[in-house]
Formats: sequence, C-alpha cells, structure tokens
Amino acid sequence: MKDASRVHESEYSELARVLEQLAERAPSIDEAELVSLWPAVERRVLTRVRADRHESTTSDEQRIRNLAWEIGVSVDLFAVHVGALRTLANLLRERGQRLARGKSRAAQPVDG
Repeated sequence: MKDASRVHESEYSELARVLEQLAERAPSIDEAELVSLWPAVERRVLTRVRADRHESTTSDEQRIRNLAWEIGVSVDLFAVHVGALRTLANLLRERGQRLARGKSRAAQPVDG
C-alpha cells in the first residue's frame, strides 16, 4: 500500500500538471471550451484542498481558494490569466510536497 503522503503529493502533482496544460492551451482554446473545462478543474482543486484542511495552514488554503476564484471569474469573462493558472499549479505542487514532508517526518520514530 502506498504511503498516504505520497498519494497526496501525487494528486497535487497531477492537478498541477492539469493546470499547466490548461495554461498552455488557454491562449488558443475556444472560450466556450474553457468555460466548460474550468468548473471540473476548480472542483478537483477545492476538493483536494478541503480534504487536507486539517494538515495545512489556513493561509495556504486561502491563497489557493482565492486564486481559484480569480481564475473562475477571468474564465467567465473570457479573459483567463495564464500566469494565475501557472501560479496555482505551483502552489498546489508546493503544498503536496510540504504535506508529504510533514507527514513523513511525523511518521518517523523519535529516538530517545
């Protein structure tokens, strides 16, 4: 069975990859397609962050939520900010790594 922290890190990495792909496609994608794609991506991001709420800082979660909201508004206005997508991807990747480090440290026995 995989270590839970590695699974979470993997999930965050996958979300970051999806956001980076969306950032690459955003300048040339049809606006209607972008509007139809974003809600599912946003839901995945917020679900993952909510699931790890007890293991991270509130400010970390709030930054991710605010950025997801900003992207959602820009998508609705057909003016997605590619930099915001990339920033969110980086925040998610860093969060996954931070959670994995924190959990692996907590799981290590303390030598007395």
